[in-house]
Amino acid sequence: ITINQLHQTNEATLTNMEKKFCEGIASGKGKRNAAVDAGYSETSAHVQAARNLKKDKLIQYIDRLRVDARRLTSESVSQEVENPALLKAVEIGLLKCA
Repeated sequence: ITINQLHQTNEATLTNMEKKFCEGIASGKGKRNAAVDAGYSETSAHVQAARNLKKDKLIQYIDRLRVDARRLTSESVSQEVENPALLKAVEIGLLKCA
């Protein structure tokens, strides 16, 4: 079994609410907000968030989402840096590098 297959198996066992919670956390939302946005009750969102963040399969999914996001960002930046039109725009001051 490959690591990719293992990830897919773990992700298949997550509920939709767990996936949405993980996606919220990975995107930078606070624990409580991620839980509420995922569909958990506002009154128990902080408790459910704490429980979720103790589950190995959820932590692994969050980590994978973050790695994928960094990889995609890195690829996008590489493609943009290689784009002559963007380089020219930076060169003449139309765009600024952060």
